[in-house]
Amino acid sequence: MQDLQVLILTSDEHLGANSRVLLASLPQANSCAIVKTVSAFNSMLHHTLDVVFVDARELYGHKGKGLAERVANEAALVVIARDGRDAVLAFDIEAADCVPLPLVPSRLLTALERIGQ
Repeated sequence: MQDLQVLILTSDEHLGANSRVLLASLPQANSCAIVKTVSAFNSMLHHTLDVVFVDARELYGHKGKGLAERVANEAALVVIARDGRDAVLAFDIEAADCVPLPLVPSRLLTALERIGQ
C-alpha cells in the first residue's frame, strides 16, 4: 500500500479536525491537510494529491459546481455523507467512495485501501 497525500475540504471545523485526526492515525495517509473554502481548495490542486475527502455540503449549489470534475482530474474523490441524499450525490458524480458520518477509522481505511490499489 502506498503512502497517500490526503486533502480534506470542509467548512465544518469539528468535522475537519475529527477527520484529520482519524486519517492521521492510519498508516496509508502520509500527509493530511484541511481546507475550509473552495477557493483554498483550488489553490491546493497544484500540489500532488492522491485523495480528496469532501464534505458533501460543499458540493451543493454554486460553490460546488465543477468541483467534482476538478478533483477527478487531480485525485480520487471521496464524499463524506451525512444522509442518503449525499450518498446519491456521491454516486451521481462518480466519486471513488462515499463514507458516512460518523466517521470511523475502519471505514476510512477501507476507502484508502480501495484508492491505493
